[in-house]
Amino acid sequence: MKKLKTDSIAKKKIRITKTGKVMFVHQMGRHLKSHKSKSQSRRQKEPAVLSIAFAGKIAKNLPYAKKQKKRKRIRSKNEQS
Repeated sequence: MKKLKTDSIAKKKIRITKTGKVMFVHQMGRHLKSHKSKSQSRRQKEPAVLSIAFAGKIAKNLPYAKKQKKRKRIRSKNEQS
């Protein structure tokens, strides 16, 4: 069987935690910061957790990364009723 290639963009921008969560860095936070608000800059500094729906698609780009564990879906107040 042929070796699977890791997508080079995915390995630079995405990391998988020990618990299996897919973390990513927000876009638009590198340059041209003078016209952005302070709150926007703070939000873009922190890495975010990718939703479960997109995590499966990312797993195809990272074939040798740890696989994500299945997590319970958190329901909003609207969905519970």
